[in-house]
Amino acid sequence: MSLTAVRSPIYAHHHPTLPEPGEHYEFIDQGIQRFTYVLLPYAGSWEGAGTVRRAAELNQRPVALAETCHAGTLALQGSFVSADQQNIVISVIKQAEDNDDLVIRCYETDKVATEATIRLPVWNRIVETVVAPCEIKTFRIPKDAALPIAETDLLEWPSRAAPSTSLCCDSSCAVSRWNSRRQPGSTALVNFASGGAS
Repeated sequence: MSLTAVRSPIYAHHHPTLPEPGEHYEFIDQGIQRFTYVLLPYAGSWEGAGTVRRAAELNQRPVALAETCHAGTLALQGSFVSADQQNIVISVIKQAEDNDDLVIRCYETDKVATEATIRLPVWNRIVETVVAPCEIKTFRIPKDAALPIAETDLLEWPSRAAPSTSLCCDSSCAVSRWNSRRQPGSTALVNFASGGAS
């Protein structure tokens, strides 16, 4: 087994250009480097081993916030959001761009269509959804609990019949999906790889 920890080439150097003798160059990744790596043994596929979730747990550690004792309504411990399936990762919890609604985004990691339940206990809301293999889903949860939860696209626009947002494997797929879902009057994307509008 081998592991490359740090590369230190000349900053913005491109082949086939050769460095000029006597010139001063800046090199990237100089100085002390700190990193963490984990060996994750598993049987079967890497997807089934929960590799994506384990990587997120390693690289996006929770932040502990020390607080003094004070009165409040929250329990001493609890969860703000949870998904009942291990292959559903909740990657975003944020306030909507245009009001006080809550936006959550999740994605499927094991290349398996999955029925999932996402619970938001503090807001007393539940999202039940079917996520296609590698699909990204975004939901808008209104502050007013009487209003329904709505699936949106990645720009938080209302979905039209909730089309799939699975990860695309090439630019033409991504461009055609964008153009099929864009709002009337918005800008169409051009697929530069194929040289034409999609």
